[in-house]
Amino acid sequence: MLRFAMALAALSVILTSTAGHAEPITPEVQKILDAEADAYRSAANFSTTLEMKQGTSTVSTRLILTHDGKLDAVITTPLETRHVVADGTTIYSDSSTDAKKYTKQPGTKLDDSVTELARLGGAGVGLLPILLTSPAAQKQIIPGKPASVTQQTEEKLDGVACDVVSVVLGDGARKFKYQFAFGKADHFLRRLVIGPVTGVPAVTENYKDISTAAAPDTAFKYVPEPGAVAVAPAKSPAYFDPALKVGSQPFALAGSDLEGRTVSLSDYKGKVLMLDFWATWCGPCVAELPNVLQAYRK
Repeated sequence: MLRFAMALAALSVILTSTAGHAEPITPEVQKILDAEADAYRSAANFSTTLEMKQGTSTVSTRLILTHDGKLDAVITTPLETRHVVADGTTIYSDSSTDAKKYTKQPGTKLDDSVTELARLGGAGVGLLPILLTSPAAQKQIIPGKPASVTQQTEEKLDGVACDVVSVVLGDGARKFKYQFAFGKADHFLRRLVIGPVTGVPAVTENYKDISTAAAPDTAFKYVPEPGAVAVAPAKSPAYFDPALKVGSQPFALAGSDLEGRTVSLSDYKGKVLMLDFWATWCGPCVAELPNVLQAYRK
């Protein structure tokens, strides 16, 4: 779950980044993006099964929601099953690893429900929350400032004809690719692949069994396990230690460089130093590297 949360955070960095050169989006591709965003905005009800593969790990989310804030999701990971229910006034969540407790918190908007879904790792790398809750999703679907945006050959996924859009970020050895597949008829996202231009994808998301039919009567009704007690959700960890502030003594930090030599923070005393923590399995992190490199050169 930490990996997925980090990927989501990294994606938000890319979406707000201003560095780099933006390739103009053709009217044909923009029409596809506009239709997709409008499809999600217009659907009073929406359900899908999201399967996200990252390396050898797969997380599956069966999701039902309404745009007035109700949500019912079952998240299955290699280690546990999580359940999130939002009935329009309250959001509940639980985990198979602790059947004696469930969380309970107020929540009346779809933003609230989707935020809890993302916190529990059931929203993928972040595109689905944008499409469901952002009024300007069509402007945020393409990450960062791409080197190229092209429409590819049409594909069929689970029998559904799809428009395919490929986005390349970065340059040289740092090129990374996002590939989107949108249903031609309903315009919903069917697949998202993030990874190097050539090689094994870092993340693959498949959206199956998409429907806009009304939710069943059994949805959005949370029933806790017998004997389970309600608890407040855990506080999100701080993004930084409060001890890190201007004028304070930096924490001791050391690691190995690509040659295996030890590098210490103290080696850079008196110099301008930029630290960026990222991972090879985090597609958005890698895609952001050209902007990090540009900042370093400045």
